[in-house]
Amino acid sequence: MLEKLADLLTGHGASDFRTIEERTKYFCPFEAVGMVRQEIRHSNFLAYILDPQRPHGLDDTVLRTFLMEIAQGSAKERLDIHFRDLENARVQREADNIDILITIPKSGGTRGLVVAVELKVDAQEREKQLSDYENRIVKKFPTPDWQHMFCFLTPDGREETTGGGQTWVNLSYTDLFKAADQAIKLDSVSGRGLDLYRDYQRMMRRHGLAQGEIDKELETAVLNIWAKHKEALDFLIDNRPDLLNKLMDSVRNNHQMAERLGNKISAERSQKRIIRFSFPELTQDYPELIGKEGWLDDKSMLAMELKSYNEELSIAIVVAEKNGIHDETRQQFRDLLTEQLMTWEEPTQRTNPHGWHTFFNETVFSKEELENPETLDANDADPAEKLEGEMRSFLEKCYPKLEKALAAAKEQLDAVPRT
Repeated sequence: MLEKLADLLTGHGASDFRTIEERTKYFCPFEAVGMVRQEIRHSNFLAYILDPQRPHGLDDTVLRTFLMEIAQGSAKERLDIHFRDLENARVQREADNIDILITIPKSGGTRGLVVAVELKVDAQEREKQLSDYENRIVKKFPTPDWQHMFCFLTPDGREETTGGGQTWVNLSYTDLFKAADQAIKLDSVSGRGLDLYRDYQRMMRRHGLAQGEIDKELETAVLNIWAKHKEALDFLIDNRPDLLNKLMDSVRNNHQMAERLGNKISAERSQKRIIRFSFPELTQDYPELIGKEGWLDDKSMLAMELKSYNEELSIAIVVAEKNGIHDETRQQFRDLLTEQLMTWEEPTQRTNPHGWHTFFNETVFSKEELENPETLDANDADPAEKLEGEMRSFLEKCYPKLEKALAAAKEQLDAVPRT
């Protein structure tokens, strides 16, 4: 095998490797800040380049193109956008919890235009998410004075599943980039803003979040490498250093961790990609958490999860699925607890309307950090020690919130008349 690896790197495969390296090795500022799968950062950047009042040099080119893309089904809307003055357009982030909200005041005889944009990279919609946004928009921007448009922007242009009576236009990043590129060419846009837009495009295509033109020379080099050196490549893949699995194993095999974390958690059932912990003191204080059966050994509906997903390592608080709770009192307690936790933050819906709710989700190690451990701060401890420290910080922040939410849910439950 050593001879095959040598031939791969220094023999017949060397020129193909140089081609691949030249085509793929470049500095990307967005990758440098860990943006690839961080939806908040995508929303921040897209809101910035859509805003014609920002000093990016793109003027209203990207905004007008974007509006044209989500008005494809209506010739009247396209003409309206073509002639509409976008100079006073306002682009906001997280207004009414909507990722991007665009408002264009009325001018002449036209109504104002309001556009709600929900952006997704990996996450799924929470229950009734888009219908909730529709209600907020219609209430805040009444129909007589405002025209409404809604866009669901995703890597694959998939259809939304939580909309109400309004039409959400499903748009992919690929289609948005294609249209924007044509408009930028026609408008002869140039400058640093355009360079950053190109960097963003390249990052999206590099990570499979958007499609681009096929690089024939790169494609040929990849095909040659696999045709001539498959055994060596398979060996490298099978023996690839895997920091993510090592970190997960370090937690599974660390039997003193719970004690060092103040005995607030107890190791539970785990899977390859998920390690769960229960809360012994909380389940003792609140027996409503416990059932005759459950997804945890202590049969509680409440857990902390350490999860590897999309090549990242994250931590969160999880409330079990409603369908798995067969006792009416426990279902009531579960709903009250969820409502209390939602006062701290919106949950991430993982399955269906009766499914798990995930709260306080935080990324502990990004994909970039796991793939390139040398990029971690030189002052950081060993990755396993850093992970334990992150878990300690997470518990210090979230445990008091859990205690308050449980106490409030219990008080509400006790006030419910019993039959």
